[in-house]
Amino acid sequence: KKLIIRHFWYCCQNCKGDGDLLLEQWHSVLFHVVGIHAWKIKRNRDVVLQLKKEKQRYPDFKKLLGCEHPRLTKRGVREVQYIKAGSPAHKKLFNVIADTRRSNAMRKCARFLHTGALEVIHNVKLKYLPKKKSFSFTRSVVFMMLVAIEVNINADVTEKRVYRQYSKAQKDYTLKAKYKRDTE
Repeated sequence: KKLIIRHFWYCCQNCKGDGDLLLEQWHSVLFHVVGIHAWKIKRNRDVVLQLKKEKQRYPDFKKLLGCEHPRLTKRGVREVQYIKAGSPAHKKLFNVIADTRRSNAMRKCARFLHTGALEVIHNVKLKYLPKKKSFSFTRSVVFMMLVAIEVNINADVTEKRVYRQYSKAQKDYTLKAKYKRDTE
């Protein structure tokens, strides 16, 4: 479930504003979960045709020829648990993913906008202007200028360190990125 939600966010971020590409990326999860990562290759054609015969409304792919992730290693393939094509679980997933109403509504997600940059500005603002203190208008303006300077300095920071952190809410480890900050 969590991986499919992550796939949805990936599709929204990487469709470049193209609703058709977004839907193809989203529908590609139906092949991905059965272990097919390139659906235009001859060795996978039998499985693809079998899946298409089963349901006549199976999505056609015109822009996407395979998964966009790097090629999986043999160890990576062994660690992944795939669903059997045509199994009851795969049919239920198909009904959710290829639902016409959901697919039509999903086209609106092509204009993806992430609020991460705005959240960065608000976090830096709270560093200089905590909510528990009151400031004069002049001080607020000066501190907002400092916020703007700090955000602009760190806007193109590319050096980061990725680490795992346990989330009590999700009861699982998540990957976090810590960026090197020049102004601290």
